[in-house]
Amino acid sequence: PYVSWRPIPTPCPLPSDTDRALQGLFTVIYQRIETFLCSVLQALQKAMFSTFLVLATLGTNSVFGIRYTTIYMKDNCGGTASLGSAGYIEWDRGDRYDHRADCSVILTTGSVNYKIWLQFIDVDIEENGRYSCYDYLYLYEGSVSNFGYRTPTPNKAICNSQLARDYSSSRTSLTLRLVTDGSTAGSFRILYTSFADSVGRSCSFGRYLCSNGRCIAGELSCDRMDNCGDTSDESVACHHETYDSLSYCADGRYLDNKYMCDGTVDCQDKSDERTYAWAMCPAAEMQLSCGTLVTLDPATSGYIMYSRYGGYRPGTDCTVQYNTQSGYVIRLEQWDVSGMDYHCYDSLHLCDGITGGCDDWEEDFSICHWSPDERTYVTSGPGLTVRVAADQSGNFKIFYRIEQGGGTSSSTVVTVVVVVIVVILLICVVVYCCGKRSRSDHDTGEVELARSPTASSRDNIHMHPTTVIHRPEPGSLVPTIERTPQPSPRQYSYPSAPPNPRNSPVAPSLMVQPPTPSESLAGEPPPPAYDQALLMPKEPPPRLS
Repeated sequence: PYVSWRPIPTPCPLPSDTDRALQGLFTVIYQRIETFLCSVLQALQKAMFSTFLVLATLGTNSVFGIRYTTIYMKDNCGGTASLGSAGYIEWDRGDRYDHRADCSVILTTGSVNYKIWLQFIDVDIEENGRYSCYDYLYLYEGSVSNFGYRTPTPNKAICNSQLARDYSSSRTSLTLRLVTDGSTAGSFRILYTSFADSVGRSCSFGRYLCSNGRCIAGELSCDRMDNCGDTSDESVACHHETYDSLSYCADGRYLDNKYMCDGTVDCQDKSDERTYAWAMCPAAEMQLSCGTLVTLDPATSGYIMYSRYGGYRPGTDCTVQYNTQSGYVIRLEQWDVSGMDYHCYDSLHLCDGITGGCDDWEEDFSICHWSPDERTYVTSGPGLTVRVAADQSGNFKIFYRIEQGGGTSSSTVVTVVVVVIVVILLICVVVYCCGKRSRSDHDTGEVELARSPTASSRDNIHMHPTTVIHRPEPGSLVPTIERTPQPSPRQYSYPSAPPNPRNSPVAPSLMVQPPTPSESLAGEPPPPAYDQALLMPKEPPPRLS
């Protein structure tokens, strides 16, 4: 026999205490790293989800604080400020401008093809009455730094009495100069946009072509701000949320959506009441409806203004009739006539109801920039007529609200008619019943009076056209006259005179003699003849003593 060899497996050594300690340490480190990575991942997911919600809610609003930067004149006095695609221009960070200031800043786009468009959002610069200013904000075309004896004439001088809605430069640079006195301080806020004129109705890559032929940065489209000047960059294709879904101002500050387009400015930049940008509040424009009737839906609100994107021109005379559903009225409040001529050369006439021309003799009142008559006006019915007559250019904005009350609906008219008819019928019934009762009482009184044994002789006189009979009153010998049945004319008649037998063709035996009373009282005179009875006095003869 032979012997075969096979290897015998060596058993694994048991882990020592050191190995166990190291294994436990590695496990703890792995768990800690895993926990940390999981927490970081969860945080990133939450951040991404929150960002998605914010973007879904605000659209592109969250980038306003980054893209729409602000240039402060106080920080750039005497220097040059390079403009971006769009932004704001103010004096300082939330402060009013200084007394006795004289500060100029050159604004430039940095490109030979781009110009500057300014929108004066908020201007509070002290004026001197209707015709001049104490403080001025001057605009010069090009770069102007020398304001000595030969200072060029400004292209625009702005204050509260000389407002401007916007201004477009003809060059690639503008110069702003603020000059103030030592009295009242003020402030201003200007929105600028850099634009270029299109060539052949086309823009370079990354630019947006406006309907008016301007080219702006592509990122400015669909941001709820009017950067083109005709709001073509905020068209229906942007699918904007309605104003009642917004919860932020244009500068990024939070605002409850119930305050959007409510007629009261709540945002610092007034974006919550804008009709041409951001909130895009509903507006009934007169420019598009001159000489026509415009219907306003019940329970709605908005602004009555001449135009969203511009103003009326000198010589404008436009009348628009506004109407709503019966049973509703039109309430006007929050008048903004700062865009009208400061000298009151322009007038806004308002007439209650639907009128032809709303002339001076028809109007309820008229307002202008200097002295608006009222701040709240409510029509008596569903109609309102507005007329603007202008010698200068300008614009206005009046907040309206359609609410119930005032007007008479068809159901109200029917109710009033029914009530009037019922009242008339009740009056007729009352008059008829009272008259019938009065007549019944009168007849009853006469009968009782005639039958009363205590009645006087005067009350017992009753005359009959054919027969008169004297009867004494009980206990008295005074004759009384009573009514007796009238005999038939076929039985007898009273002739006016006794017939003459000689001349009468009727035989004496056929002649009718006057009737004699059936009874005759002793000692009483015979009854009078018919003719004598007619001539008898109505008063009874005196009593016999």
